[in-house]
Amino acid sequence: MSGKSFAALGLIWVLFSPAAWSQSLLFQELYRSKTEPQFHASHKHATSAWNSPLGKHSTSEFSLTSQKLKCEFLKECSYKVQANYTLENFEKQASFGDQLEDPDFRGLLSWEGDHRYLMEFGVNSPSDQPFHSFDETTISFNAVWAPLGNLIRRKENYWLFVANYSSTRSFLPGIPLPGFVYVIPTESGWTYSLGAPFLTVSYVNFPKWNFRVTGGPYFYSTQLSYGPPFFNGGIESSWRQSSYFLYQRTNSDERIYLDEKELAAFLKAPVHRKVMAELKVAYVYDQKLKTGESYSRTTQTDLQLGQSAVIWLKIRASLDSPVNR
Repeated sequence: MSGKSFAALGLIWVLFSPAAWSQSLLFQELYRSKTEPQFHASHKHATSAWNSPLGKHSTSEFSLTSQKLKCEFLKECSYKVQANYTLENFEKQASFGDQLEDPDFRGLLSWEGDHRYLMEFGVNSPSDQPFHSFDETTISFNAVWAPLGNLIRRKENYWLFVANYSSTRSFLPGIPLPGFVYVIPTESGWTYSLGAPFLTVSYVNFPKWNFRVTGGPYFYSTQLSYGPPFFNGGIESSWRQSSYFLYQRTNSDERIYLDEKELAAFLKAPVHRKVMAELKVAYVYDQKLKTGESYSRTTQTDLQLGQSAVIWLKIRASLDSPVNR
């Protein structure tokens, strides 16, 4: 991911769901648009765990995105759909069992006029019992107003205006929220991104060094790498959360948060003409389960999950379009 795409991610991370947005159709279309179908798969496997009452914790993720198709009712219009699935697996039983799931389905509509307009609609159910009831189901809508052209290569400053609706957002659920980001690229390779309440700084010296850091309330992410996008290696550090609804909870607004920090080294390389792979080894620490209506308003004592050593393999493939066969 480029420095400028991480710049936009800063605001989105604060207002909305970080896990969903970094892989969302809307975000992909803005900064790394593909016309052919895409398949993504990743597995994070804990090889060792220390001081964790739930033992080893592993995560598997899968994503299938359709090809970009033209609309019939608008000029310069396209759409695509996507299906995602996330599985969190624990070695030992917890109060919710040993698994958490998140099936996710979404569609994107994009068109151009004086500016570029993108709208994404989604439904997902992060829970120990997905789609058990409407209380475990999230309906979401996201929209972006952006300038025309390739944002990664853009030399001028620009604005992104964002709107989000989520039926289960911890902050003002069911109410559309606006947002913005102002991106400042420079000739030297540094890019600065300002929003509320976050700051992103990145540096790109293609095809050599790449650096970025993003920070805000309850998250940070930083990465230093060397090499072009298709073959590079480096180190990174992050603090992130993912949230799930337990179907037996008494408070419908309550959720559990998987909270963790990570230090990692990674290598990205092509394994085929249309297949990219990333191998990561990481030390995951300060892991915990938090329960509450929001991350900052907990209703129970945090369950400490200790530390772990993990190996993480990611595969991204471009598929042949059945329309073009």
